[in-house]
Amino acid sequence: MKNQRMLWVLPSSRGWEHLIFSRRSGLLLDLRVQMNFWNRALHDFSSQLVPDVRVLLPQVKVSEESLDGFADCCRQWLETREGFAFEFTESAGDQSLIVSVGLRKDVICSNEKPVLTIAFKADYRIQTSLSFVIDQSCMQVFLDEAESRAVLPLD
Repeated sequence: MKNQRMLWVLPSSRGWEHLIFSRRSGLLLDLRVQMNFWNRALHDFSSQLVPDVRVLLPQVKVSEESLDGFADCCRQWLETREGFAFEFTESAGDQSLIVSVGLRKDVICSNEKPVLTIAFKADYRIQTSLSFVIDQSCMQVFLDEAESRAVLPLD
């Protein structure tokens, strides 16, 4: 796949947020979380959505097997609606990446619209967690791309 990049996208139920897995090379993955919101400067909630949060983790070490394992958990969720937490075990020794799907008390959600949470840690200094609500159509979009092994030309 020279000059191509694997790309899997898991959108939120409202379409404002996206979790993007993009293979760089070998085991290295770009992990992006993009969130949009109304233009805060305008104080106008009828305005166009603009970029609000952009997180890029450019060196997350993840194997193809872990991506397949995560996709298996997503397929299982489509069948059962049972929450899960998937830890990408190939993360480098000082990295931890866990993606979970399930109910949370601090977010309006349900079994049909659970919360996707991305938790990343790089040694003891850097930790982040981002969440958004998904539904079965979001999960199906992600699985369709995963099953097709979607690739795009490198930027």
